[in-house]
Amino acid sequence: MAKKNNNPIINFCNNKAAQIFSLDMIFAAAVFIIILLGIGFAWDHNREKLALTEQRNDAAIVARNMMNSLMETEGNPSNWTRFNAAAFNKTNIKSLGLVKTFSINKYDSHKKIGALALGKNGPGFLSADKILTLYTDYESYYNESKDILGLDRRYDYEIAFQLGENFTSYGFLGTSIIAYTYANGFATDGDASNFGIRAYLEENNVPFTNYGSDWQSLISNIDDYETVIFEDPHLDDNDLTAQQQDALRSWVNSGGIYFQKEHGRMIEIFNISTNDAGTSTGTVVKTDPYLTNLQINETMRFSKGYRISKADGGLVTLVQHESGHTEIGYLDYGSGRVYYIPDTEGNIEFANGTEKFNNTRIALTLPKPISNATFGYPPQNASNVVVVQRRAYLDDNREINVTLRVWQRCEGVTC
Repeated sequence: MAKKNNNPIINFCNNKAAQIFSLDMIFAAAVFIIILLGIGFAWDHNREKLALTEQRNDAAIVARNMMNSLMETEGNPSNWTRFNAAAFNKTNIKSLGLVKTFSINKYDSHKKIGALALGKNGPGFLSADKILTLYTDYESYYNESKDILGLDRRYDYEIAFQLGENFTSYGFLGTSIIAYTYANGFATDGDASNFGIRAYLEENNVPFTNYGSDWQSLISNIDDYETVIFEDPHLDDNDLTAQQQDALRSWVNSGGIYFQKEHGRMIEIFNISTNDAGTSTGTVVKTDPYLTNLQINETMRFSKGYRISKADGGLVTLVQHESGHTEIGYLDYGSGRVYYIPDTEGNIEFANGTEKFNNTRIALTLPKPISNATFGYPPQNASNVVVVQRRAYLDDNREINVTLRVWQRCEGVTC
């Protein structure tokens, strides 16, 4: 029979070894580690939540400041809508505002700064022209608009205007105060069978004053309008008196829009040279809010009109003849703009040569009815979205709703 070991030192060591590797100790250690991990996860979650809260607060401040700037100021300069996409930057435009410009506002400064609740002429009295400029052009200068509005690259925005029924987007014409004449040309050139501009305005219920052949009365009353259309006028510059030329130039220089189709060397009073074209072909070299339904390298064929050029530059070429001359383009003249198209009866071809449209009028961004105007980009994969809503009035006394969304893209641990 084996002898029992009664050595106390050996027995003590055996007992201690058993305690170190016991299930109780392992369980306790596991619980401790789980607690530590839980604390770590909770700390991380709270840190992320705090960061998201701070980011949302920042976005809320940015959104309110942006809405106040748009809804309560005219912008600086107030005629910022006259800058084309190439000139739309923080150097030329210090701030954006949608309030009707004071220089063309029918209300005096006392009424203009009055509370919105006291009438429809306060800081919320917005310019449809400015809203529609952004609506039409935003893809051309969205990033620049963020810079001007004070949004850093972390943020994006979308602003939506609920305009209601019977509202018209005037495209490049920019306004509802339009005068029309065919001057010494032919009234039939404006007919639907010739894809005329007059016919388009009539068919789409766009308000305008039709002077017919009485172009002299139009120029006499030109200060009553913000856009004039000379459709195939067949007027040379020397058909206008020096006084009439000065009146037309001064009006455009002050912000008016002059649009001419086809023949009439009167356009040369704006220092533009005309070259007889006859049948002519041009290539789309630049996209622009002036034009729609076109892609780069597509072909436009014209049967009438001019090729134009300008020796001292400044002419924006959208459709170009192989000679380098402009077929469709525009010129910024002071605060206004001069547009030209040689013909609306030609056709448009895809880059591969197959016909796309049987007329060139369809390429013009002409007036059309809309009920909503939205510009910017809707939230996509966003970690923060701040919504600010306002009510305002347009310059035609129409009450509208405005919704601004400022949002931040989801990145890293905040997703």
